[in-house]
Amino acid sequence: MAEMSQYFRVPLICVFVVFSAFYKSSDSVQFPPVVVDSTGAEPRGHLRPFGHQREPDAKIVEYERGIHPKDFWENHVSKSRPLVFRGGAIGSLGVKLWSDEYLNRTYGDLDVIIERKVERRPQIKMRMTFSKFLENYEERSWYVVSLLPDEMRHEVEAQQCLMCGNFQKNLQELNFWMSSGGTASIIHFDADHNIHCLLAGRKDFIMIDPVYNEYLNLYKPEEAGSAYTSINVDAVDMVKFPEIRKVQWTWTTLLPGDCIFIPGKYVHQVRSYGRSISTTTLFTTHGVYNDTDCEGFSPKYATMADMDIFWTYHKGQKTVDIGYGDVILFRQELLERAVGISKHSEFFENIYESFADGFDEIASRDELWNILDKHKRGFLTEKDILDLDDESLKTFFRKAVPPAGPLQEFIISDEIHEKYLQENDVESGILELKEEAKKREKSKLKMQTVSDDDSKDEL
Repeated sequence: MAEMSQYFRVPLICVFVVFSAFYKSSDSVQFPPVVVDSTGAEPRGHLRPFGHQREPDAKIVEYERGIHPKDFWENHVSKSRPLVFRGGAIGSLGVKLWSDEYLNRTYGDLDVIIERKVERRPQIKMRMTFSKFLENYEERSWYVVSLLPDEMRHEVEAQQCLMCGNFQKNLQELNFWMSSGGTASIIHFDADHNIHCLLAGRKDFIMIDPVYNEYLNLYKPEEAGSAYTSINVDAVDMVKFPEIRKVQWTWTTLLPGDCIFIPGKYVHQVRSYGRSISTTTLFTTHGVYNDTDCEGFSPKYATMADMDIFWTYHKGQKTVDIGYGDVILFRQELLERAVGISKHSEFFENIYESFADGFDEIASRDELWNILDKHKRGFLTEKDILDLDDESLKTFFRKAVPPAGPLQEFIISDEIHEKYLQENDVESGILELKEEAKKREKSKLKMQTVSDDDSKDEL
C-alpha cells in the first residue's frame, strides 16, 4: 500500500523558501550570472550561488499572452516542456491595484497561512488576518503561502490555455504567495503541473530537465509527490557536490504580468527581489487530454473567479484547504476497485492505514466509511462512487488528512519560534503551541457560556 500513499497525502507545492542575504533589490542583479572560471585549485562556482557553476543552455521558450489549449497540451504539457507567457496575466487588476494599502483596506479581514523566511524544516505555520500580516511582514520576515481567497480571484486573469479541454476540469488549487523579497527556493520539484504568474516584483527561474536529477542529491519523502535537495543555493559546495557542473539548465526572468508553466516533477530553483506577489494554478491531467469541448474555441478575457477550482477558501471557512491532494485521482482509484469495496474489505483497510500513518487525529474508520457509503449498505457500487459529490469528498479528505495550517488564528513570537529551531525540536514546539491554542479556545467557550447564562438570568 506504500505506493498508493502518493494519491492520498499529496502535499502542497514544495514550499521550501529560505531567506537570502545576497539580494534584497533587483537593481544590481545580473541574470543569468556571469560565470567566472576558477583561477585556483577550487572548482568553478565553488561557494557561489547556484547558477554560477556553468552557463545556461538556453532561454525558456516564450509566447506573447497565451496559446490554444490543444497546442499547450501537444507541445508542452504532454512533453513536460516549460514555457513563458509574456504578459499572460497583464490583464489582472491585481497588477495595477495590489498595493499594501489597497490589500489591507479591501481584503484585510481574510485569513492567510504564514511562514517565516528560515531555512530549517519543518516550519511552524501560522494563521492570521491578511491585515495583521501586512502590518508586520517586512519587519518580521513573514511570507504568505496560502490559497488565494475566493474574494480576490476576480482580480487575477485566467490563462487561455486552461479554458477548454480537461484542463479546466482538473484545476486543483489557486495558491497565493507574498513576501518582502530576498527569498530563494531550494532546488526542488513539485507533484503537480502549475502556472506561476507574477503580479508584483521580479523572479528569476532556473529550470532543470529531470534527466539531471541524479546529480542533484534529491530527497523524496516516501509519502510525497515532491522532492528537494540539501544543496545550499547561496553557496554551492562544489567539493561535496562536484557533479553539479554536469547539470544543464534553462532560464527566464518574470516581471509583473508574466507567467511560467512548470511541469509536474520538473526541477527548478527561484529567487525573488523586493516586494513580491504571485499566484500558482495547480492542475493535473492524468496523462490524457480530451478536447471535445474545444471546437470553435477562441481566446477571451476571463478571471480566476470564472474558473472551477476544486480546493478553495472563503471568508469564515474553518480550513484553508491547501495541499489536500488530488480527489479526482482518489475517485479513479475507487472506481478501479469498485467491485468488492466494503467497510471491512482489505482495500478500505489499506486506504485507512495509508491516511492514519501520517495523522494522529484522523477520524474513525466508521466515520470515514459513512462519508462514502451514503446509502448505509456496507459496500460501494460504481454508481455510488460516481454519485459522490465534491463536498463529500472534501469532507473525507479534511477528516483523513492533517490540515496544512491552523484552524484558527495562531501566531507565535519570533523568540519562541527561534527557540525551537535552535533546539532542533520544531515538532515538539508545534505540539506545545497547539495545546496552548486549544486551552485558550476552551477558555473562550467557557467564558461565552457563562456570559450567555448571565444574559438569560437578566431576562
